[in-house]
Amino acid sequence: MAIFSALIIQIIPLLLLIGVGYVAGRRLDVQMHSLSMLSIYLLVPFVIAISLANIDLKLEYVAIPFVLYVICSTLCVVAVKLGKLTLDKSHHPLMALLGGLSNTGYFGIPIITALLGPAAIGIYMLFNMGLAVTEVTTAYYLANRANLSIKDSIKRVLRLPPLYGVGAGITLNLLNIEIPDIVHKYWQHATGAYIIIGMMLIGVGLSKLNGLKLNWRFTGLCFAHKYLIWPLTFLGLILLDKTLLHALDHNTHIMLLLIGICPLPANAVAYATQLKLPAEEVAATILLSTIFALLYVPAVISLYYFLIPT
Repeated sequence: MAIFSALIIQIIPLLLLIGVGYVAGRRLDVQMHSLSMLSIYLLVPFVIAISLANIDLKLEYVAIPFVLYVICSTLCVVAVKLGKLTLDKSHHPLMALLGGLSNTGYFGIPIITALLGPAAIGIYMLFNMGLAVTEVTTAYYLANRANLSIKDSIKRVLRLPPLYGVGAGITLNLLNIEIPDIVHKYWQHATGAYIIIGMMLIGVGLSKLNGLKLNWRFTGLCFAHKYLIWPLTFLGLILLDKTLLHALDHNTHIMLLLIGICPLPANAVAYATQLKLPAEEVAATILLSTIFALLYVPAVISLYYFLIPT
């Protein structure tokens, strides 16, 4: 119960930020495009690069981002296939944006800090590189592929700054370049801004809706994929390690579990806006997912700690 309560306390402010975004969109005429461009082109690359530069790249951790990239890319393809079976063509790119990603940054960082302490953030961010690369390659490519040629889709992927943030961070790390204290200071500020703007994007998207006109088939498919297929996949990965591989520790299992149960990705709103897809519909679905996660995520983690103690 203590873990459940502690996590609820971490999640409630994230929901309040959605409300702040809604008010900003309604009353202050804040636009999704400006916020999304600020996030994608400035904050995300900087946060990723410095996070990677700060990490102690131990051998046992290095393989995990590659494994997660394969898993998340596969989940992305599965989501698109499911969308083609049940949804109209206009929603296929949205399934690419939502199906292979998870809100492990804006939503996950406060939770992992509460569970494992600030020292775990670096390793957690390393693992999330698998999702970050999926986001700017597989998901972004498939979302564009519905409207663009393969050549044009690849060009758009290669223009995304987060991809270069990954490369810059790894380069700084491998060259053992010391990051100045002033950069660390602004990295902390940027991480906070990254979380705040990311959650506000959902609210700003909702503020542009003329009521909550949800496509329930689309939303239902997103929920089934995110809260059934995703958790089962990551629990399977954890059980595989516990029973056969024995390569990872308990804290790593907790990080993998959280990645598997976080709600739908807030970044999808930014990308949908950039690609001129129905971002408001995405925002409404993500809002419901985040509200559901308020109880779902603490419940699953509490149950895991109860069944599999440290």
